[in-house]
Amino acid sequence: MLRLLAVFLLMGAYPALAQVQLPTDANGQVQFQELVRLTDKTRSTKQVFTQSQAWAERYFKPTNEPEIQPDQEHGVLFVRGVYPIGEQFVRFTMLIEAKTGRYRATITDLIGENNGLLSPIQPASATVEEMQKAGGQAAKPEVVEAVAKEQADLYKALEAACRATLDNLKTALNS
Repeated sequence: MLRLLAVFLLMGAYPALAQVQLPTDANGQVQFQELVRLTDKTRSTKQVFTQSQAWAERYFKPTNEPEIQPDQEHGVLFVRGVYPIGEQFVRFTMLIEAKTGRYRATITDLIGENNGLLSPIQPASATVEEMQKAGGQAAKPEVVEAVAKEQADLYKALEAACRATLDNLKTALNS
């Protein structure tokens, strides 16, 4: 009976502590990227660029202190911004490359910030086992599990925020 109870407890805890994998580029760095072909395939690079810039200025509100740098000559928009996620902030870089009838949007350089401590976002959240190895014998299992869950939750929220940004841009440029 005790063994059965332990199995059920582990099964209930497992989804909350599952490792979260984020998309990566060819170098293994976290990257969210979309190549979008617009419904209006004849829309000029300049129009796509101008609409992207207007979207960025609306979407990344001044309260998040975005840095928007347009390069109209090359049809490239560079955005640095912050996602507030719970008690933390995640800084990111977004590059929008406009072409006739399409664009490519890439979110990279994700850096977590918590109480002034900066940490690059890794391709996968750490597992309880990895954290226990790093913490050694001094790490209490309940603390390690709480930290692993907090990190997994951050990664899930970050993925949702990045995907929502890319979806919002797609909707704005296809309307």
